[in-house]
Amino acid sequence: EESKSGCAPSHAIDLAQRIGAMGGLRLQGLMTIGAHVMMSARFVRASRICAALVTRFLPPVPSTADCTELSMGMTHDMAYAIEEGSTIVRVGTAIFGERAFI
Repeated sequence: EESKSGCAPSHAIDLAQRIGAMGGLRLQGLMTIGAHVMMSARFVRASRICAALVTRFLPPVPSTADCTELSMGMTHDMAYAIEEGSTIVRVGTAIFGERAFI
């Protein structure tokens, strides 16, 4: 959706390193919303980026090494997300049903 945005995967590690260097901020993890096509590929990429943050940026930038949460997947693609290591899945549609977009 055009109302949602983030950073390009190619910029994620640099952005995380900048956040870690700011002080007073602690990066807890990453979040992605998979497209309706090639969902698994997007989740694999996010999982790899999160793993790279943990292994690549140990102190002196400890906050980027705290990337323990990987929020990806929703009701329709949660199986793919869980398979690729998601620790948080948004399942509102499964609980509340389809939304009526006005």
